Amino acid sequence: MDATRQTHHETRTTHVVSGDARLAVFEHGDPAAETVLLVHGWPDTHTVWDDVVPLLAENFHVVTYDTRGHGASPLPGTKDKFTLELLADDAVAVAQAVSDRPVHLVAHDWGSIQLWEAVCRPDATEWFASFTSISGPSLDHAVTWLRGLAKRPTPRNLATLAQQAAKSSYIYFFLTPRLPEALLPVVGPRVWPRLFKATEGIAAPEPAATFAEDMVAGVRLYRANMLERLLHPQPRRSQVPLQLVVNSKDIAMTPSMFEGAADWTVDLTRVDLDRGHWLPVSDPQLVADLVTSYVLNRGGNDA
Repeated sequence: MDATRQTHHETRTTHVVSGDARLAVFEHGDPAAETVLLVHGWPDTHTVWDDVVPLLAENFHVVTYDTRGHGASPLPGTKDKFTLELLADDAVAVAQAVSDRPVHLVAHDWGSIQLWEAVCRPDATEWFASFTSISGPSLDHAVTWLRGLAKRPTPRNLATLAQQAAKSSYIYFFLTPRLPEALLPVVGPRVWPRLFKATEGIAAPEPAATFAEDMVAGVRLYRANMLERLLHPQPRRSQVPLQLVVNSKDIAMTPSMFEGAADWTVDLTRVDLDRGHWLPVSDPQLVADLVTSYVLNRGGNDA
C-alpha cells in the first residue's frame, strides 16, 4: 500500500496494489474499531455506499474501494484480468492492508458474487470475520440450483426457471461480441436513470464521472466468469458466517435462488425483505442497521 495518505473531510484515500491492479481505497471512522469492508457491484463504484458509510462510521472503521477496472481503479486489458480468482485476491489484499484483524465484509450485486469466491477459500477466516451478502449469489451455487430445477422439470420448477431466465436476459447481451462495447457508452447513460426509477421507484444516484466506462468494464466480469461457471460449477462451503439479505422485488434474481443457502456456509442468518435490488441506495439506514446488529451480536472479531 502507498505510504502517503490524504485526508479530506474524514475520508482517508489510499491505494492498494493487487497483482496488476491498483485499487483506490477509501477509509472512514476510527481505524482502531472493527473494520467493515464494503464492496460495490455493477455498474457502480464505491459511491453506491455513500449514504451507508456515515451511518456505519459511527461505530466502525469503514472501508470502501473501487473494484478493478472501475472508478478510480482503471485497468485496461482483456477479460482474463477479471476472473473471480483475481477479484477475490483483491478483496484479500485490501483486507490485509486496512486491518490487522479479520474484517467484516458487506457486498452488493457483483461485489457479493466476487466475495463468495473469497469466503469459500480454505484460509478465508484468516481475513474475514463475517459476510453480509445483498443481492448477489455465488455463481457456483446459482448454477447448481438451476441444474437442480432442470433435473426435476415440474411445472413449478419450469416456471421458476423461466422467471430467472427472464431476469437474467441482459447477460446474453453482455456475452455478445462487440455489441455492448458499441452500445453501452451511447445508450447506457440515457437509459440507466429511467430503468433505475422504474425498478426501484426512486431516482438514480448521481453517476460517477466514469459511469460509461464502468458499464463497459463490467462486461468483462460476465465474459470472464459466466460461461466458465455455467459449464464447470464448483459448489463449495464457506467457513465464514453469512448474513444473507434477500429482496423479493429484486430485478435480477428470484428469492428461490437462495433456498439452499444453509448448505453454503457454516453459519447462516437469512433476512427476507420486500425491497428491490439497490438496497444500499433505497434504504441505507436499513443496511446500516442490519450490518451493525449482525457484527455487534457476533461480538466482533472475538466471536
